[in-house]
Amino acid sequence: MHFIVHISLYLLLCLVIALIGRHRKLTFWGYFLACIIFTPLIGMVLVIASDPRIPKKEDDDD
Repeated sequence: MHFIVHISLYLLLCLVIALIGRHRKLTFWGYFLACIIFTPLIGMVLVIASDPRIPKKEDDDD
């Protein structure tokens, strides 16, 4: 029973960190997987250290 609670809290923390980083370079899925593979602490460091994502510009041929 305790194992399920710990896994649920771990995944919830990974989800929160991924939501924080969804507008950064690695996007939501990149940070979510980084949190799962490493730890949520490392994932948060990655979010803080990364740059914001640059929006794509549409080419206007005028």
